[in-house]
Amino acid sequence: MPKRVVAFVGELLLTVGILILLYLAYSLWFTNIAAQQATVVSADRFLEQVRVQIEHASEPSLEPDPSSEPAVAPPPAEEASTPTEPPAPFVPVEPFALLYIPRLQADVWAEPLVEGIYYRALASGVGHYPTTEMPGEVGNFAIAGHRATNGEPFARFERLEAGDKVYVQSLDGWFEYQLVKDKIVQEDEVWVLADSPEGQEFAPGAKLITLTTCDPRWNSYQRWVWWGELVATYPLDEAPIEVNR
Repeated sequence: MPKRVVAFVGELLLTVGILILLYLAYSLWFTNIAAQQATVVSADRFLEQVRVQIEHASEPSLEPDPSSEPAVAPPPAEEASTPTEPPAPFVPVEPFALLYIPRLQADVWAEPLVEGIYYRALASGVGHYPTTEMPGEVGNFAIAGHRATNGEPFARFERLEAGDKVYVQSLDGWFEYQLVKDKIVQEDEVWVLADSPEGQEFAPGAKLITLTTCDPRWNSYQRWVWWGELVATYPLDEAPIEVNR
């Protein structure tokens, strides 16, 4: 084989190797950094909504005086033109709730819960399967999260055990679920999202939560599923003790 051909092939292989390394660095590092920054921003926005709702609920209801005109001072020009937070790397999907799993600690603590399981949704937090129920409702509240890349909130999914608690904070209050059982299934086994998952012996009218993620961690040909049941609810201004420690 001519030396020029050998040199060309060598350079081509080197270039391909560099491109592969850059792609891996993007997938394993940059997507996590971008997703984590975005989830912090959206979680803070949601917590501000919670604060405002609690304050409004505690205020006495007063009839407005039609003869009075409230004086509202415009903000200073400098404040109006100064951004209050750094721009996110991408625009995250806005959350409808926050997720807390003490067993997974910081990986899932005030993690945004967003609607949908498409790419941008799962890069914005943990996604809700749109065909399933909402927190606290009779049926199955089913969610999905990445185990690798894009924030990987379920990176340590293997740590979960029966009896672990899962807390959901929505604008309607707090919902406490307790994990009951798990199963590894094929990716097309959508029965796991049913209101009464086949063969799992949940009572009719149960209020379930289903957590799903990829298995093995660095592949996607299977799904790891955990089911739990609602065991308690709390007012929005009374966080569960395990969350409030």
